[in-house]
Amino acid sequence: MRNELLTCALAVTALVLSCGVSSAQTYSLPNDNNGCPANCRQITWQAGSDIWNGGSLPVYPDVACAGLNNNGTTDNTSAINSCISAQSSTFNASTQSCTNPKAVDIPAGVYYVAGKVNMKSCVVLRGVKRVTTPWMPTADLSETTLKFGTSAQIDFEGTSGTGTDKTVDAATVLTKGSNTLTMAAGHGFATNDWLVIGEKADPNLVFDINGCTWCGFGSSDQGYYMTQIFQATNVTGNTVTMSKPLYYTFQSALTPVVRKITVGTIRAGLENMRLDGSAYDHSAFIHFSGSVEDWVKGVETYMTGSASKAAHVYLEQWNYGIEIRDSHFHHSRTVSSDCGYGIYVFDANSDIKVENNIFRLGRHHIAQEGGGSGNAFLYNYSDNGHTDDTTYLGNATSAHGPHPFMNLFEGNTASHLMADHVFPTSSHTVFFRNWLWGDETGPSTTTDPVNGVPSWPPSGNGFNAIDVGYGDLYYSFVGNLLGMPASYWGGSYGSNHANWANATIRGSAYFGSSLSNPYVYSYETTTSGITVSADATSLNHGNYDFKTNGVAYWEGGSNHTLPSSMYYSSKPAFFGSTAWPAFGPDVSPLTTTIPAQSCYNTGACGTTSTASTPSFNPVAGSYPAAQNVSLTCSVAHACYNTTGSPASDGASACAGGSTLYSSPIAVNSTQTIYAVCGGTGYTDSSVASATYTMVPSVTLNPTSINFGSQGVNTTSSATSVTLQNSGAATLSISSISLTGTNSTDFAIVNSTCGATLTAGNSCTFGVTFTPLATGARSGSVSIVDSASGSPHTVGLSGTGVVVSCGGGSWCDTGQYIDSGNFTN
Repeated sequence: MRNELLTCALAVTALVLSCGVSSAQTYSLPNDNNGCPANCRQITWQAGSDIWNGGSLPVYPDVACAGLNNNGTTDNTSAINSCISAQSSTFNASTQSCTNPKAVDIPAGVYYVAGKVNMKSCVVLRGVKRVTTPWMPTADLSETTLKFGTSAQIDFEGTSGTGTDKTVDAATVLTKGSNTLTMAAGHGFATNDWLVIGEKADPNLVFDINGCTWCGFGSSDQGYYMTQIFQATNVTGNTVTMSKPLYYTFQSALTPVVRKITVGTIRAGLENMRLDGSAYDHSAFIHFSGSVEDWVKGVETYMTGSASKAAHVYLEQWNYGIEIRDSHFHHSRTVSSDCGYGIYVFDANSDIKVENNIFRLGRHHIAQEGGGSGNAFLYNYSDNGHTDDTTYLGNATSAHGPHPFMNLFEGNTASHLMADHVFPTSSHTVFFRNWLWGDETGPSTTTDPVNGVPSWPPSGNGFNAIDVGYGDLYYSFVGNLLGMPASYWGGSYGSNHANWANATIRGSAYFGSSLSNPYVYSYETTTSGITVSADATSLNHGNYDFKTNGVAYWEGGSNHTLPSSMYYSSKPAFFGSTAWPAFGPDVSPLTTTIPAQSCYNTGACGTTSTASTPSFNPVAGSYPAAQNVSLTCSVAHACYNTTGSPASDGASACAGGSTLYSSPIAVNSTQTIYAVCGGTGYTDSSVASATYTMVPSVTLNPTSINFGSQGVNTTSSATSVTLQNSGAATLSISSISLTGTNSTDFAIVNSTCGATLTAGNSCTFGVTFTPLATGARSGSVSIVDSASGSPHTVGLSGTGVVVSCGGGSWCDTGQYIDSGNFTN
């Protein structure tokens, strides 16, 4: 797809219009699902927590870890493992959530860890990490540091493993974009199983020139290089529905198989701490195997060990949806072969998200040495890599083994990022809006013994902006910055930096470029046994280079309007006020310091999260009875008081004259509670408040009185009514009066009720009935007061009757005869 050189070296802001290109729609890579391999160059990338938690990592409520010793010499492995095991909970596959997730807090200090820390599902191991931090080896007792012994490791593995291969039905068409598989009978898969699909090497795409003896679907099934992990969202008979569509077309002739993964940990995390490997040699700092939807956030690791696979983060195999972010991985005890890795994606791993990290002073800062697919490497800063061959500019590798495909590198600043040919190659990788230097900052260890690069600058080769080995096919480079302007180094390249004014624009310099002659585009010449050219299958579109000071190739066609991102629909929140997109031919100024590089330069990283605002139960309001108020923080703990300035101490206690919440707060009178959430590794939440107003309440007994029959103009005996203040505040009584149709037939007598009635007390009054006429008579007592529902009433009723006695002196006594009954 190589076009002639375009010489449109005009102001970047006018580049698109000056070249005579306009388009109402942004450019997209060729993506015909039926057009593999040449025209199916991208997928819809969604990785890490963007898949399973809406784009943010979960925030678990914290619990303190007891029994720790921060003297730096006593082994804390057992105590930490006990704390983690005590909080382990199950993952509900039906609801796709943890039943009772917790974060185990490790306070600030230095804790020696001699052995393996075993992570458990639904548990976070969380320390204290300052927003502005000194980098190790500088000590900082205000942060949590785990000092690693020889066998130390943070292990996200559990009891992971895989089952046996199950064959896909030979008649099934496995086209890119399809999300259903038809299995041969007897597969044994069920809904919610985690599965991996793979196929044997496509002879036109996967090339094993060096004869790998371990590559593929594990040591017993070599040859299944291209893999994709997914969850079975439904299994009906032999039909399996995939959680993600196929990223590439799998061919029945290449015997695709599916294998079940036994998950070791799910929804577990490591947050906000420093891992110091400088005291003892050790293996990988952080290890994942059979892990699903786990994460690392806000972690600094210093000095990997010299053992094989000694990486800062080792994603060994069968991992899905892992997120590694906001961290700093630096220094290696050795940079010889198979050591000194940053993020080491070794075997089948899918939908891994690596974002906003710093990588420095390692052999390969990023290495995909396996069949990873759907992975996204976003906005990382990689600089000052080096190897045991000090003449070579160290690199991160988009591909170092069999057979990564459909992976995205976006927005990264990288001194040297290449695709090598050491093991069975790679394909269909996209580089979008990165700044690929083909150089590094330095200085040498002579100038800076701690953070310098040995034998800097390298005297040999590796000074390539784009660096693709033979057999690495269908790579797409779109909207990147290639090389370095002299202004970055103070106005002159000098003798320590690659001179991009003298660069070769395009050629083969896998091992051949130099400081004086770097290469902008280096595609290695095809070797024997590989029938397809890396250069011929590449697509280079809209990359701005510092050789031509413009765009040399628009190989994707006439549409020169680039999208802001191939991953995000809008600016990611962690960019803050930093310009986004950071790089591209259409960005002015051309270069932006991304947050990860700014974090390294200043130590101000902003990785500490703000705790969520507390909630109150019951909510604020008016209540006729005392309340027991519960406070809830989704993370950490709550601190409260009634003065308006509660605060956490940043760990597990409270400050600002506030009280650590441990049990419901008794509210017996009107008051306002102020509360914050805070804790280890978190900035205090905003202050929340809830006012509880205690109010009176009226209870009447009885609530109605029926006097029955009563002689006209005669008075009944009094019936007593009790008025109780059943509320939590003093009741004000304005009046007690008679209302209704026949209110004058009734009278209130013997009242003990005054103008007020305190909470919990009662008073009484009597009511009499003196009917003034015959027939049904009615009225009510009306009590006007300060309680809800006023006026409160007591219904009154009775019947007036005529006195009949037939004469005689006894008739004057008030005795009467009604319907033949003698009544007094």
